Amino acid sequence: MSLQPEHGYQIRSRLGEAADPRWIPLYVTLGFLVIFLATVVALFAGTTLFGIGEDTGITLAQIQEVLFNVETAIIIRDTIAIGIGAGAISAAIGAIYAWLVIRTDMPGARLFRIIVILPLSMPFIVKGIGWIAVLNPQFGIVNVFFRETFGFILFDIYSIWGIIFAIGFGGLPLAFLITEPAVRSIDPSLEESSRIAGRGLLGTFVRVTLPLLFPAMFSTFMLVMIFSLGNFDYPFLLGASQGGIDTLATEIFAVIRGTPIPKYNVAGIYSLVYVLIAFIAITIYWLTTRKSYKYQTVSGGSRQTVHNLGRWKYLAIAICLTLWGLSFVAPFLGMLFMSLTPRISAMFSLQFTLANYAELFSIPSLTDVVVNTLVAGFAAGLLTAILATFIAYTSLKYDRFTGLGDYVSTIPLGFPPIVYGLAIFWLVLLLPGVSATYGTIIPLVLALVFTRLPHGTRMITSNLIQISDELEEASSISGASWTTTFQKVIVPLIKGGVTNAFLYSFIGSMRELGAVVLLITAGNNVLTNLLLQMYSQDASALPTVAAGSMMLFLMILVFVLFYESIGAGKYNARM
Repeated sequence: MSLQPEHGYQIRSRLGEAADPRWIPLYVTLGFLVIFLATVVALFAGTTLFGIGEDTGITLAQIQEVLFNVETAIIIRDTIAIGIGAGAISAAIGAIYAWLVIRTDMPGARLFRIIVILPLSMPFIVKGIGWIAVLNPQFGIVNVFFRETFGFILFDIYSIWGIIFAIGFGGLPLAFLITEPAVRSIDPSLEESSRIAGRGLLGTFVRVTLPLLFPAMFSTFMLVMIFSLGNFDYPFLLGASQGGIDTLATEIFAVIRGTPIPKYNVAGIYSLVYVLIAFIAITIYWLTTRKSYKYQTVSGGSRQTVHNLGRWKYLAIAICLTLWGLSFVAPFLGMLFMSLTPRISAMFSLQFTLANYAELFSIPSLTDVVVNTLVAGFAAGLLTAILATFIAYTSLKYDRFTGLGDYVSTIPLGFPPIVYGLAIFWLVLLLPGVSATYGTIIPLVLALVFTRLPHGTRMITSNLIQISDELEEASSISGASWTTTFQKVIVPLIKGGVTNAFLYSFIGSMRELGAVVLLITAGNNVLTNLLLQMYSQDASALPTVAAGSMMLFLMILVFVLFYESIGAGKYNARM
């Protein structure tokens, strides 16, 4: 009867293998997947099965009433139009800017490479306030100048074209960072062959360079489009509040926070449509770029050439200055002037005062709001970096679970930020023992982690993929446990990626509004939402809102410059 001992040994062996520390990254990945799926289930269950007050959940009649009408069709059309328009602008200007900076002899190219990241320090709501100060039809600095000089306004920012313009040019930093490596990797022999065949510099750029940059440009287009579909800040400031232009994000906010009795069932219907559109966009992106070998051009022995612009170098400087100015300088100056003006009507008179800052700092809750912003951002950045490290390890170091790691790191992109806010609201409400966290920063942190995790995982993956498995094998042969190997070998080698993931998530969390706007209470308010509340309650308080925007911008700028200094330090160390 020897089967019994052998059977008991097998059970103990399997239990011991399951408890092996080397499976910790997999368990963390599975744990996050469970939390994410619980959030999705809570969203669907809360909006379809349960209700609050007169809200009885989603019914077929309500779906027909909400979706099958002209107003909803217009909202969906405007949402998609904003996404496509902004994505196209960002892809185009990112390719032009990167090519001029990297592949030409334009003077000041190194400076343009550095300053392109500055727009990252301006939250979207801050940029929106800046654009209002510049292009408001009544008091915007530029429009007042054109009206008094030429008799017409230059551009109405309160329009769907204004939203597309603001998001599209605001996407320059992301577009440049995505396109720059592709520009550096182009085989110069292809461009040289085009020049020998008789095409000029512009013809070669259009007929050869741009087609080779298609994967990077399409990635920019899709990422900016997906972001634009879920963006709340710009459509609310420039559309819903003034121009009468609604998107799915602003409509979800309106039916929950803009009515005496929140209509969570209607918000749930809009959220389902939102998720469907986002997943269609992600699927198109995946199907289009999966055969990336079609665009492979890098071969051994090629050298990067720099095109001589000759007399056109000053035009190149003008182009880069214009693109960067529209991405950063114009909204920044508008915000600055607005924050220093005594009243809206005095903006063009160049009368300056610090009274708006004094009024801002007199707000009793300001200190608590600033602390909440920093704590929520730090917690979200730290948690994102930790989770992203384990998920990246799962996707690269476990052959059997590569697909799981990729799936977990990608699927959060399919949910717009404001939908996360609604989903986490229902999760906190329905999950036993968790409702006590409502009104704290915990739901905010969870929403911020969901929105930042895909990007953080990719930052660490790009670092971890360079580490050979031989290092872990050598450590194991020398007698080190997996835990020791992970702490002493893996983590030090990927600390650059982990640091980038933390800082990027920290900075991004401080800028975020859409993911947290539905979770804010009196006890967990953050700066972006405070600015939104001030703007919504009193339009004449716009100068004070601009002062608050300036303060938030300076706070984030410190961390952006610190982030860039770390990157520069690592680059110099490698040199």
